[in-house]
Amino acid sequence: MLRSVLIPDAAELLGVSRRTVYYRIRAGTLKTVRTMGGSQRVLMESIEAALRVERRRRNATAPLALRDAPAPDGPSTGYFGPPEGVVLAIR
Repeated sequence: MLRSVLIPDAAELLGVSRRTVYYRIRAGTLKTVRTMGGSQRVLMESIEAALRVERRRRNATAPLALRDAPAPDGPSTGYFGPPEGVVLAIR
């Protein structure tokens, strides 16, 4: 039997709104089945495929984060510190 989830559950799994799930169903990106009562359920295999595509797309175009770029005077720590001349008081 095919595994499927309700529209709101599919939206949560994909991290999008229910409206976006409906748009993706209409576009053919997500596959659905109709229940005997007439409601739509999204097939898990199409959700998994959409997540794989999104992961590949994100990895292919992931920009280098500024905090990961080497600092001009040494390796990055992810913290740039206060502006020059500013002294932090620790209580």
